[in-house]
Formats: sequence, structure tokens, C-alpha cells
Amino acid sequence: MTTRRDFLAQSAALAAGMTVTRDAIGAVPHWWVKPATDPATGLVDAPDRLPIAWYRGCVQRLQAKLGELGLDGILLRDRWDIIYVAGYFHTTTERPYGLWIPREGEPTIFVPGLDRELVDAWWIRDAELYFDYPQAEVNGDPRTGSVLNPSGTVNLWAWMLKGLDRRGFGNKAIGLDWDPPASQLTALQAAVPAAKFSPQPNLVMGMRMVKTPEEIALTERALGYHDKMLEFCRNYVMEHGTQATDFEVGHAAVRYGTDLVMRDVAHDGRAHSAAGIAIECSVRTGIATAYPHPNQFFYERIARGQAIQFSGTMVRIGGYGGEGYRA
Repeated sequence: MTTRRDFLAQSAALAAGMTVTRDAIGAVPHWWVKPATDPATGLVDAPDRLPIAWYRGCVQRLQAKLGELGLDGILLRDRWDIIYVAGYFHTTTERPYGLWIPREGEPTIFVPGLDRELVDAWWIRDAELYFDYPQAEVNGDPRTGSVLNPSGTVNLWAWMLKGLDRRGFGNKAIGLDWDPPASQLTALQAAVPAAKFSPQPNLVMGMRMVKTPEEIALTERALGYHDKMLEFCRNYVMEHGTQATDFEVGHAAVRYGTDLVMRDVAHDGRAHSAAGIAIECSVRTGIATAYPHPNQFFYERIARGQAIQFSGTMVRIGGYGGEGYRA
């Protein structure tokens, strides 16, 4: 009988027009076997995310949708929209990020100066940096401003729009991947009075919901590691029984899963090395298994006659994967 994973593997292989290689974990995405080199930057595809050519293709697909909507570009601020479109993995803090996708041409990314090394090491070449948040400046110079002076504090979204104005988009139709409140929209309009704004909060989300063959291949790979972790949990309990705690099982599984994944992913501690990886496993036993969404810390010894659940077992590679549960 054909399993769900067999079906996904066959679908990905047929759609990509190639035979899927398999190993002890399962299907191996094609760029893991034959990584390509991005001709514009010299960056080589890595197993920890989708190929760079995929992200360039994603930008082109988004640009086609912008043309259909009559927009000259879209400014993305949602972390997951930025990661999806550009593969630029980053951490969301109080410091905002912005990714500009014009209807034609190359993207522009607006980032805090603290993360300039991340930008320098990735494929997007047009980048503009601000000093920090809050940013204050006098006559456009952030070195002379004081955050204690409210008149010098900069609205960073307006700052980004002025950057777009310098690139020739100050009087264009600008999409936004969020629906700004009236106060924010007023500030944006003041920054570029001739621009027309069009909130498009579901545009990129709609793209994210329809998976490409490469996304399916990466998801399947992550689920292969995930299944090995669930198998490990069961075997660990069978071996250690009532001598183990749920805490011990979960952490042993995370160590096991991490070793599995990192064996296949090159990592050297530099920017964009082993990005988008998450490996988790939460195990609980006894009374805690009765709660759908427990809020207590799990540190109970496994006991005869008591339930045990391997819950929240999750592996994500390049942001793709899933989670599963076994009782």
C-alpha cells in the first residue's frame, strides 16, 4: 500500500522531473546531492534551506502578482514573509526589518546596522542600514541625534519609504504586507505624499500556502528526522522504563535528533550557516497527559500503569517540517 510519504516523494520527483535519492532517513532533496552556485554572488546551495535559485524564482512569482494587481512594488515587514521570499533568516526584535520587492528589478532590504554581517553574507545586494532603534538624528546624521529629544526620533517605516523615494518609487503604487492603522498610514503618507498605498496582508500568505516541489522535498526530509525521533523515544522508554523521567526522555531525543540533522548539515558558526533549523521534543507522563495544552514543567518519573506522551516533537529544516504526537 502506498503511504502518504511515498505519495509525497513520488509527487515531488515527478514535478521536479528527477529521481529522488534516498538514504537511511528517507528522500534526499536534489540540491543536497548536487548543490548549485548562484552566478551573481558565488554562494553555494546548502542543505539547511531551499536553493538560492528557488528564492530568486519566488521573487519573480511575487513580481508577476504585483503586475496583476497594478502595484509597482510591495514592502514586506512580516518576518515569515521576508524569510519565505528571500531566505533571509533573522530574529525579530524591536528593530524593524523591511524587504522591498519592486515589480521589476532586484529587491532592497532595510536592516538594523547590528545585523550588517547577515546582509553582507546573503544574496540580496541592495541594502540600507539604520543605526539602531530608537534612531535619532539631526539633519539626517544618526551620529548627532539624541533619543532624549523626541523631535529627532525617526519613524523607521517613514525612513524606509524615503529610501524607496531615492530609488524612484516615491510617487508609485506601493503594496504593504500589513494593514496599517490610521496613525501609521498618516506617517507613511507624510514621508512620500505622492505615493499610493495598497494593503495586501494576504498576498504572500497565499503564496506560502501552496507548496512547490522543493518545499515538499524539504518538508519530507524534516519529517524523516522527526519519525526517527519518535522511534527513539519509544525505544528509550522500553529500555529504561521506570528508571527514567519524562524530562530525561525528551532531552535525550532532542540530542539524538540534533545529531542526526547536524550530521547532514554543514555548519561553521558563521552567518547563514545551519539557519532555519529547529529540533524540539516535549515528553510528559502521568497526570500531565490529561491536559490538551499543559502549562506545567515536566519532571515526573515514568510509572507503571500511567500514560506517557511524546508530544510536540518537531523538526524543521530551512523553516520547513512539522510536529507530531504519539501516546
